[in-house]
Amino acid sequence: MYMLTMLISHTIADFIIQTDNVIKNKKENRLKGFGTHALGLIITSGLMLMFFNFNHFYALLLPTIIIILSHLIIDYIKDILQKGLDNINAPKRKLLVFVCDQFLHILIIIIASRFAIASFNKLFYFFC
Repeated sequence: MYMLTMLISHTIADFIIQTDNVIKNKKENRLKGFGTHALGLIITSGLMLMFFNFNHFYALLLPTIIIILSHLIIDYIKDILQKGLDNINAPKRKLLVFVCDQFLHILIIIIASRFAIASFNKLFYFFC
């Protein structure tokens, strides 16, 4: 369930909350743009955790923070790569960068989810 909630959170933060204005700000004023995107990620992830994984909120907090931080790092690197591609007409390369960006986000969510489940199981067996 955790993996599904983080995938939904990622989709909402990247494709609904992150408007064209936020993307423009990420290019022109990195602090403002990435700060706005970070806030969207924190809000959507936090809400998804509270509503769907509330009983395990604190156990899932560290993996969620790792997902959010890695998301921002991946987006920052993608922004640098995209900026280099803006100078040339390279639609296929831009698409490749976008696909790689999304693949890495999903991969991180899968890895963090597996880590969260393994950690939770160890804690459960330790206390039971």
